[in-house]
Amino acid sequence: MDHGSSIITSNLSACASTGAGANAIDRSPPNIALGLHLAIVSRTVAMLRRVGEAPPVLFAGGVAHNPCIKSLLEESLGEPVLVPGHPDLVGALGAALYGQKLGAND
Repeated sequence: MDHGSSIITSNLSACASTGAGANAIDRSPPNIALGLHLAIVSRTVAMLRRVGEAPPVLFAGGVAHNPCIKSLLEESLGEPVLVPGHPDLVGALGAALYGQKLGAND
């Protein structure tokens, strides 16, 4: 993820060279949003690597509607990330199917 490291590095370098400290960091909404996106992606990729992700990767849940997060995930993983038509309903559908299966076993 080059985006985050370059932003952090450049901001820290700027702070060190000017002696301005935290006041020199660009706190504009786009940089704050990118920082949040990068934090989410970094944590997600770390979890995927711990469990041994293997292609294809399916991205579900409400956050899958966010094209920036999808793009950053693809960049970090080095592979395409699939998003279903209604990603926010995938968990509910899975729970309903599982419940139906449990009910059939009673």
